[in-house]
Amino acid sequence: LVRDALIAEIEKNIPSAELNGTVGKERLANNINISIPDLDAQMAVIALSAEGVAASTRSACSSEDEVPSYIIKALGKSDTMARSAVRITLLPGATMSDARAITRALKTVAERYRNVV
Repeated sequence: LVRDALIAEIEKNIPSAELNGTVGKERLANNINISIPDLDAQMAVIALSAEGVAASTRSACSSEDEVPSYIIKALGKSDTMARSAVRITLLPGATMSDARAITRALKTVAERYRNVV
């Protein structure tokens, strides 16, 4: 799966990134949610968009809330890590090349915007 390749690429290139949620068959085939310490997720989503990657900080049904995601917190993450959570949903036609491009953009954004806010 491209999702699994993307997770592996992120873990290799951004070692401090933490995958939120389960792995393997239990996870949605096109969903990745990660927290990157000291990265403000809202700023990251805007910066990723400028890099050509669509991402969000939470599900559409709760996108107006200012509080950290209760779902990420229920996984045992701190408020800080919940605020650094970025969700990427892959389109059905996503390729390994797309996974590498997303990883490059995410690494660039993480390096540029950690500890900025």
